[in-house]
Amino acid sequence: MDSLPQSIILNIFSYLPYKFVRKTASLVCKVWLQISQDKSLIKYARDTEFSKVKAQNSSKETVDNFRQAVKWRPCLFQSIDLSGASTNWSTFCEIVENCTRLTVLNMARMQGGLSEYPVIRAINIWELNLSETKLDDSHLVFITESISSLGILNVCRCENLTDTRINNASFDSLRFLGLAHCKVGVDSIICAIQKHEIFAMCVEGVTLSRDDISHLLDLFPDLAEIGIPAVCGLPQGTVSSEALQPLCFYCLSSPLNTV
Repeated sequence: MDSLPQSIILNIFSYLPYKFVRKTASLVCKVWLQISQDKSLIKYARDTEFSKVKAQNSSKETVDNFRQAVKWRPCLFQSIDLSGASTNWSTFCEIVENCTRLTVLNMARMQGGLSEYPVIRAINIWELNLSETKLDDSHLVFITESISSLGILNVCRCENLTDTRINNASFDSLRFLGLAHCKVGVDSIICAIQKHEIFAMCVEGVTLSRDDISHLLDLFPDLAEIGIPAVCGLPQGTVSSEALQPLCFYCLSSPLNTV
């Protein structure tokens, strides 16, 4: 194999699973390592290799390689989890513009501020996690209007969101809304249930007075009596012990109430 031209070896690698080449064949020698890093190999990757991507806490180099893959083969990706990785708003824009088959996107803890509005072609996203980011009112409205299929939206710990824009957002298909530790009030909770007909919410850490709780229960007595709609994070004793307890999968899966 050492006598083969690198172009021949590259051609052979194109018939092998992409991840096998990057993780295993690259360990054979320095020449193979160099060839395995050829960015053109992503063109030959099998769809099943990238249908789900998890890159939590990944380095900038790993994320850069992923972004290259998005440009070369955007149709590969259906589920992307970059929570905690070194990502920014540009990464988000590239993903939602190119990955048209995407249904799940987790970019919790995305770094930096937000700038231009993205071109969103990933209109089939069902679950979106933008928790602990600089997401603001105007970008929330734009994203929810562009992705009408959203069923699960987690914007916990997004401190730039306000009641006004939560009310103006488009939640046509939304069934779960995570607002934990956001600087919103009871108006957002009422609007989510009454206007948007959201079935389940997480409001852990949202500041609510006794009057707010009373007003909420006056409007939705079933919330306290049978636990419907399911609102996770209300003060202890708000919901009857005999009611269905709200099971917030975000609170159950992480101590920070986010994925």
